[in-house]
Amino acid sequence: MASQQGGRAAICGVDELVGGQIARRLVEEGVEVRALIDAEARRWHLHDIEVDWRVASRAQHDARSLEASLTGCGVFFIADVARHARGAPDVPTARRIAVRELRMRLDAAMAAQVPRVVVLSCERALDPGGVEGPPARPDEAGAPRREALIAVESEIYRYVAAGMQICTVIASPALGPGDVRAEHVGAFARPLRGWEGVVHLGDARDVAQAVINAARRGRAGRRYPFIGEAVTSERFVALRRDHAGPGDPIRSEADWPPRWAEHPQALKSELAAGELGVRSRPLALTLRDAARWYRRAGWLLF
Repeated sequence: MASQQGGRAAICGVDELVGGQIARRLVEEGVEVRALIDAEARRWHLHDIEVDWRVASRAQHDARSLEASLTGCGVFFIADVARHARGAPDVPTARRIAVRELRMRLDAAMAAQVPRVVVLSCERALDPGGVEGPPARPDEAGAPRREALIAVESEIYRYVAAGMQICTVIASPALGPGDVRAEHVGAFARPLRGWEGVVHLGDARDVAQAVINAARRGRAGRRYPFIGEAVTSERFVALRRDHAGPGDPIRSEADWPPRWAEHPQALKSELAAGELGVRSRPLALTLRDAARWYRRAGWLLF
């Protein structure tokens, strides 16, 4: 990919929490960032860094335009892999939309001769019985977005078999600054919905670093689970009280954390730390910085 200093990278999904942090970290390293976005995408969280904005992120756009935006890039990050499948009415529709978008992007990357692609996926697609094994099996009765993620992973292997250098980072729910959609502001609702067992939480900045490192040292076809810290409901509430400070979100209707993130016991994976060299920072720091972000954005009020 782009070297530690200099080079060019393209990103889909910079208006997602982790995608924005990928862009920020690359720019800080001196990498030129092309952000491939929808016309209505939020940009204000990256107002202080230099980003080359390109409106060419969906399959409805011209394939040649997307190829042109990818030309000259050393790496292509796809950080919104299942976004367009949100709200799909059923599993077949969700799969079709997600795979169509992925093919459009990977075909353009192949035509533009981009040497490396990293896809950011979600813990939701993990097989509980094998975190570091193959993707979970499809389930016709499963949740549409989960099935879209599984379909995308299966499609990635087809491109890897054809010679593309693609690897995947599988992330647990991430908190931290840069959440322009306020998707996780429900973490600060009082009282918080409790959960049984544990939920794995990561810092968006650490997930972003794992994605960047995957481009530099990840192996084609490899899945890298980055599952953060396992935390009980009681410990999360205590950490939030001690490090996030007071406040209530102006929109707390979201069911946080998502039910699929609950596990009876902690998951284990050392691939991200071992092969990518990235570990999660303390959750206390993540909660502090996320709360500061939401306050500045006007979403968390005293």
